[in-house]
Amino acid sequence: MSPQVRRALVGLATAGLVAGTAFLAVLLLNVTLYLEPSGPSEGELPELPPGLAIGDEPGTRIDSCGSGSCYREFDVVGEAGESAAEVRARLPVHEECGRRSLVDWRPRCVGYDLRAGRVRGYVSIGAWLD
Repeated sequence: MSPQVRRALVGLATAGLVAGTAFLAVLLLNVTLYLEPSGPSEGELPELPPGLAIGDEPGTRIDSCGSGSCYREFDVVGEAGESAAEVRARLPVHEECGRRSLVDWRPRCVGYDLRAGRVRGYVSIGAWLD
């Protein structure tokens, strides 16, 4: 095979690879852009510092959607005898947000607050590129 033919084949293969990758990227972006909002899954709940856990009492987890985002609220509990203020002090002070994944750019935010003597955490999934 001559060097010119080899270069032409390599160029053709490279162009095909680039076109295929671009097509796949556009397809995946369109699929995630038009996904209906859904609440965060159990797998998207945050990892907590040692000694803290997500409460599992019935009725303490709330899932809801509205205004272009969905969220899940949950209680955060500490070790026996630990006050809600002490539990809250062990968690991040500010809401932390980032993309859900490499393909799904909807923001995923995690935050915590102290309400009625309980520490409430939440995970929200926002609208695309919000």
